[in-house]
Amino acid sequence: MTEKCVQGILLLLFTYISLVPFYYMQEQSLTQIPTISAVKYLPFVLTGLGLLICINDWAKRSRRLFYSPVFLFVGVYLGCSMLSLVGSEYAKIGLVKWVYYNITGCVICFVVAQYDWHDARRLGRFMAFVSGIVVVYTFLVGIIGEDAGWGVMQSTFNPYYTRARVAGPFGHTVATASYVMFLMPVAVWMWINVDRFLPKVLWGFVCCLYVLVILLTQTRGALLASGMCFILMTPWWRKAGEFLLQNGRRRKAAVAVISVAVLLSMWGVSKGNIAWVRFDKIKHRWSDLLDLREIRIRDQDKEYHYRSMLEYTERFRIAQYFTVRNILREHAVLGVGFGTFTRSFERFKHTENYIEAEFSEHTTENMYLMFLAETGWLGLGSRLALMAAILTVLFRTYRHSAQSEQRDFLLAYLSGAGGLAFNMLTWDVLNEPTLRMSYWMFTGLAIAASKDVKDRLSTT
Repeated sequence: MTEKCVQGILLLLFTYISLVPFYYMQEQSLTQIPTISAVKYLPFVLTGLGLLICINDWAKRSRRLFYSPVFLFVGVYLGCSMLSLVGSEYAKIGLVKWVYYNITGCVICFVVAQYDWHDARRLGRFMAFVSGIVVVYTFLVGIIGEDAGWGVMQSTFNPYYTRARVAGPFGHTVATASYVMFLMPVAVWMWINVDRFLPKVLWGFVCCLYVLVILLTQTRGALLASGMCFILMTPWWRKAGEFLLQNGRRRKAAVAVISVAVLLSMWGVSKGNIAWVRFDKIKHRWSDLLDLREIRIRDQDKEYHYRSMLEYTERFRIAQYFTVRNILREHAVLGVGFGTFTRSFERFKHTENYIEAEFSEHTTENMYLMFLAETGWLGLGSRLALMAAILTVLFRTYRHSAQSEQRDFLLAYLSGAGGLAFNMLTWDVLNEPTLRMSYWMFTGLAIAASKDVKDRLSTT
């Protein structure tokens, strides 16, 4: 009964963070202390409640908890990030954020990692189903041109909301693209492991929509990361090709999916509809990468010079490398303190290559730079070691596991996490609450799957 209760909490949590813009239901502020809101902090409450139930159950049963080598690296990182708050100008705010971020992050991973494969598989399938709803919802927003569900609320409180680029139900455009890219391998995992014909066709259709949605967000970083996902999923493509040649029913399903995808693509690029307008904007956005013309902009008595369109469009992101350099000159080892970059930004910001009025963001636009700025070289090193440990442990298990649904699930995680690691170069992914919780939940499920594989290997 206790396990079902915790599972129900996790299912509710993932549904809530995926389908509700909980972080944008009130006015946003980068400098003021956040107001306590039941809607905004419900994920924190749900995670804490689930943890308390688990602790009570573990104590009653005297249950031996599963320990993964990954948890040692998690502990080291948590210690380094906590240490960064020593002497920080905004230590109290940083401490509150440290608790919030890790309760809605590492704790989720630890709780989920205690699952057996049966329960992990159920939650993994549920994540695929909910992410599929997000993809269909976002695709409809893209072709209709209006968010009928959350558009009014997001346009009122969400500073990142725009009609020019589609956004999912939970947040802004870049977060949507990263979420879809990260969970796309789970949808492919579902498609591969579904046996019945109609669900096979439906999941194949939904998998095609994942790519179209990433295109509609016009997020170049997520699209490049998707390319990495496809490369990492190569074992699936080879296996699927071999299987289709031997199974006429699966071959018919593949033909049906491909036909629908081609028709959607033809419709999308045809003139006279909203989707064509959006795809035309995508084409122009990518053409910026090859546009080498110089751009000069004068603002009052200052002139800004850009050697290419790419340097112009990415001027704020480029400036943050210099901002972090300014921070490291004074706080090289421990940074300015975990969770305090937004407060310290005004002091260290580099504005020599852009007009300040153009950008109100207080972010590094790069997760690795955020680790470095807030926790210094020590924190960045411990975080990179943690990420490497997760991928190494799961890849070793993947290599030694038998051909099964679990092996495919591990490949789904490795593909999504590999793409997300690349995507972290383009924005601070894990500071977005939906992405952070999704990342740690998926990581916990992958660890649970690897645990079960190791148990079977040890008994053979």
